[in-house]
Amino acid sequence: MADRVRNLLTALTFLMLIAVPMLIHLARQAPVDAGAENRSLAATPSLAGIRADWTAFPETVNAWMRDHFGLRRSYLKIGFELEKVLPSSADFKAVRGDDGWIFNTLNAALALHRGLLPFSAGEADAWLDGLELIEARAEASGAVFIAAVAPNKHSIYPEYLSNYPRQVAGETRLDEVQRRARDRDLPLIDLRPALRAAKSDTKVYYQTDSHWTDLGAYTGFVDLRRALVERGIDVPDIPRDALRLREVTDFQGDLYGLLGEENGPPESITAVRPPHARGAKAGSILLIGDSFITQIAKYFEGTFEKVDIIDNAAGAPDLSKITPGTYDVVLFEIVERYLSRPLEPISGP
Repeated sequence: MADRVRNLLTALTFLMLIAVPMLIHLARQAPVDAGAENRSLAATPSLAGIRADWTAFPETVNAWMRDHFGLRRSYLKIGFELEKVLPSSADFKAVRGDDGWIFNTLNAALALHRGLLPFSAGEADAWLDGLELIEARAEASGAVFIAAVAPNKHSIYPEYLSNYPRQVAGETRLDEVQRRARDRDLPLIDLRPALRAAKSDTKVYYQTDSHWTDLGAYTGFVDLRRALVERGIDVPDIPRDALRLREVTDFQGDLYGLLGEENGPPESITAVRPPHARGAKAGSILLIGDSFITQIAKYFEGTFEKVDIIDNAAGAPDLSKITPGTYDVVLFEIVERYLSRPLEPISGP
C-alpha cells in the first residue's frame, strides 16, 4: 500500500512539473530575455511558415516551445543547481580557467581546443562545400563574398586554460578548414593572427563572457574591411583613435549563467561607440552570422549605407534573402564551436 501511494505521488509530481509550465505558457507567454543568452531566440511560428515548408513546421514549433515555455528561466536555474550536486555524463556548459577567466564548453568547445575532435575523412571538405554554396549564391546575385570563423576564446587566450591543455598534436578543426580553404581559394579570413596581436595591449575577449569585446570586434572588423578593400569594395576606414571609448565597471558576462550562478565578480570593460565614417559610405552588405556578428555590425553600420543581418542558424543559414542586385557584399560568419556541426545552407527559392 505504501509503495502504491509513493508511486502515485511520484507520478502526480512528475505530471505537475510538466503541466504547470504548459498552463502558464498557454495563459500568458512567459517574458523572455534574449540578451541574457546572447543569441536570437526562436520566433513565433506562423501560418506563412506552414505554407512555405510544412515538413519543417513541427521542429519550428518545438524550437519555439523550448525558448518560450512557462517558468523557463526558473527551470533552467533549477537544472543548473541540480547539475552541480548531481554530476552526470553530460558535458559541462562552462569551466573556470585561471585568474577569473571562464570558458564556454558548449558544442564541444573544450574538446575542439584540446585537439580531441578532428574531422573525420571528408568532413572538412563537406563543410567547405557548404561554404562554397553560400559563395556561389552571393556571386550569382552580383555580390562580393567573404567569410570568417570567429575564434573561440580558447583559441586566443589558451594561457588561461592551463588545467585543460591540448593533448593531441596537429590541427584543430579551425586549423584544417583554414588550410583547406586556402587550397580551394575560398575567401575564409583567418582572424586569429590579428586578435592574438591585439591582445598584447587590448582585452579582445571578455573574461566572463563567451564573446569578443567591442575592441575585439573592432579588430575583426579591421581585418574584414581590409579583405573587402582588396576585393575592390571601397569601405571607408574607422581609425582606432576615432573610436569613442567608455569604461564600464559592472559588466556581468553570460558565462556565470552557464556555471549556474546568478552573479559573480563584475568585470571592467571598455565599451565602444564607433563614429560614422567620413565621406561616402560603401553600398549594401548582408551579414550572415551569430551573436559575434551582432557585435561587429555597428562598425559596418558606420561604413555601409545599408546593413541587413540574418542568423546563420548554427550552420543551416537560409539564403533566400540573397537575391540578384540586392547587396554589394555578403559576409558569412560562424563561431568556431559550430565547426562541430555540418554546414548545410538552405538555398531557398
